[in-house]
Amino acid sequence: MLRRLFDASYRKARALEARGDYRGAAALYAEGGANDEAADALLFSGAHASSARERAEAYAAALRFMAPQDKRRAKAESEIARAVIADAPGASALSSDERARVAEAAAKLEEHQLFQEAVRGYELASDSEGVARCLTKAGDVETLEAVLTRDVAEEGRERDVQRALRAYEELMPLGARLDARAALLRARDASADPRIEELLVRLDARFPPAHCVDMRVGEKRVVCVGKWPVVLGRDADVSIRGTSVSRQHCELSLVGDGRIRIKDLASRNGTLLARVPIQSSLDVDSGVQLGLGDDVHAQLSLIPSATSNAIQVEVLDGPDRALVALLGEERMQLTGTRASIEFVNGRASLHAQDGASLRLAGIVTTMPIVLLRGDSIEVDGVRVEVSA
Repeated sequence: MLRRLFDASYRKARALEARGDYRGAAALYAEGGANDEAADALLFSGAHASSARERAEAYAAALRFMAPQDKRRAKAESEIARAVIADAPGASALSSDERARVAEAAAKLEEHQLFQEAVRGYELASDSEGVARCLTKAGDVETLEAVLTRDVAEEGRERDVQRALRAYEELMPLGARLDARAALLRARDASADPRIEELLVRLDARFPPAHCVDMRVGEKRVVCVGKWPVVLGRDADVSIRGTSVSRQHCELSLVGDGRIRIKDLASRNGTLLARVPIQSSLDVDSGVQLGLGDDVHAQLSLIPSATSNAIQVEVLDGPDRALVALLGEERMQLTGTRASIEFVNGRASLHAQDGASLRLAGIVTTMPIVLLRGDSIEVDGVRVEVSA
């Protein structure tokens, strides 16, 4: 009876094969104990699969029906390895698990003496020794020489990348942020690693706006602006809040005779001197009190310098009372410290003066600190924090 059942299953399996249902036929062959026919059906299924993944699955299933010494195992294992390599993304997109799987597939192709095909797998797995070994076994001397030359160049680039990344790591805590950024650019240009680009993007996001930096010096808020002219207002170079303050309220600049020029920017409530609105613009001496409408007042002072004067603006009332703004294109003394602020190509840097001690995040540095958002600095124990 069992023999008749097997014969019926066998005939049905043959019929399924004729209709192209090789997996169904393999299942019936296996049910009847015809392992050789089951393996053949699955090998045929793999050969006609539409994708690398389906091909690998069919050959892997065929292996389960083959004895250890079955000569067809080499073909099945080779086809599985080919499918794994064909289905792999580019080398830069491989995860560590995918890289290990591709390397294993390449080793299987090498085992079955398919050296040229193994080369592709080892290349994807970034295994230069495997590539060189298979090219040597294949006798492909010309390609081997090209690969070795390429590997030497890649090793040189990798050394350059590591050297640049070390420079970045060493320069950042010392405050040399522009040099650190230049090192990151060198690393990015020599490497396809997306993490280097991410480091660069994160660093750029920490630079304050060009020509401006907002800090807290001790208990006082200090804004430094390194350009002319400078606009005061709710949404301006120096942000000053108040119900009478316009978004772009007035503009300050220096004139050649060492005076301060005030220009009203068609503000809603006027720019006032001694409670009188100025018309268009007016040149004034140091020490005048400026009104941004009726609610907010600021003291304007000229800060003499050997090279160029600066203006200090101190807000006297309103929500930003006690805010100090330092305005100038040259190096300016930072209020309440033995340090100065300078803008070079729009980037703010902090310089120690008269032997002052600078600490950046607790690390002593002797070089100027190019400021970043979130910096915490001590100048002779006075804390300077750059607004985030």
